[in-house]
Amino acid sequence: MTGDPQFPTPEAQRSNRRHAERYFSDLTGTAMQAALEMPCRVLDLSVGGARLAFEQDVDQSIDGRQIQLDIDGFGRFQARLRWIDPRHAGLSFDLDADAQTALMDQISAALSEEF
Repeated sequence: MTGDPQFPTPEAQRSNRRHAERYFSDLTGTAMQAALEMPCRVLDLSVGGARLAFEQDVDQSIDGRQIQLDIDGFGRFQARLRWIDPRHAGLSFDLDADAQTALMDQISAALSEEF
């Protein structure tokens, strides 16, 4: 039996839990996997990952693969694609504790500039 996307199964709900607070953004960047470069907008960002929007349809066969995300003004991060549809993707970062702290500092600084 497959789950209805409007009514996710308990397993899907557990796998979708966030471990870090996400912050809405309108940052730009580039997701890269091998020779593929995909310009994107970072819709939300946390020390645990990001949600991306692409201008063009993206090949969904890259789902689950390691990528690099270069966020303008923030730097380059190793990540794993957790889900992807033609124009959006969710990913998790592979960051150690020091890198998580540095990213949180960058997020905090960017938020303070907005207000």
